[in-house]
Amino acid sequence: MLMVTMLIAALAVTSAAIANIERTDDQTLAEIQARDLAQHISDMGSRDPETLTRAANLSKGTRPNIISVRVWKLSEGDFVEEAAANGSAPASPIPEDTKSVLRGGGPGPTHVSNQSLYRAFAIIFDKGRASGAVEIVQRFDSIWAVAFRYLKSVIWMSLIVIALIMLGTYYLFRQMQLTTKLETERGILRDRVRDATIELEKRNQQLQETNLELWRTNRRMNELGRLAAAGQTAAHFAHEVGTPLNLISGHVQLLNRISIAIRMTRRRASELSAHRSSASSESCVACSTRRGSKPSFRRWT
Repeated sequence: MLMVTMLIAALAVTSAAIANIERTDDQTLAEIQARDLAQHISDMGSRDPETLTRAANLSKGTRPNIISVRVWKLSEGDFVEEAAANGSAPASPIPEDTKSVLRGGGPGPTHVSNQSLYRAFAIIFDKGRASGAVEIVQRFDSIWAVAFRYLKSVIWMSLIVIALIMLGTYYLFRQMQLTTKLETERGILRDRVRDATIELEKRNQQLQETNLELWRTNRRMNELGRLAAAGQTAAHFAHEVGTPLNLISGHVQLLNRISIAIRMTRRRASELSAHRSSASSESCVACSTRRGSKPSFRRWT
């Protein structure tokens, strides 16, 4: 509650200060416009009512707070209305002290009719003498109106700021969500790429091993092919020279058999001869024993 009270007080003080600043600025602008219009009419040299009205309309249309622009003519020591902008407020008499200053050609004083109106005067010169005056009436807004306008502006600005903050927060939160989602998807994609890379490396290793085994198999097949070709060549050569060799081998085997048979026959004959000799000797010894005579030996032929 205290904060709200302090905020309202701050707004009131700020509104009053802004109202004073606006009022001072409006007074300055009214005086500048009055002097510019008086100088423009002085430079024209012509006091045509239509031309003066057109110039007054241009000055009145510059700002919405200008409620009347009027051109006064100095005639016989008094100021008479000569032209006025369309839609101007009814004319009010010029104060006597202001008339005295304007007749004398001094700087145009200002006169505040009430708290909401400001009248700015500027002298029109003709050949160096005062010939009239320009009046611009400026309406001032009350302090409460300025405070309300300022408060409304503050409220609108606050709402806009709050909306922008909420919108920015929403977009920031959305961006954070998208960033988090993107990081998560990037992590998943990174893991998938890593797994795919590992799997690819394994498959490449298996492919290398398969290629190496295939190369070894091809090498063995080539060696076997060469050996088979050599075997076929040797078989063909053996077939070509096999018949004479077989014939010689057969004769050699036959000669070996004959030689073996001859040796066995000789050995058998020797055994029989030795057996016969032994039998004859035993027979002779037996006969001699029976007769009591010396044994006689005969040569067996």
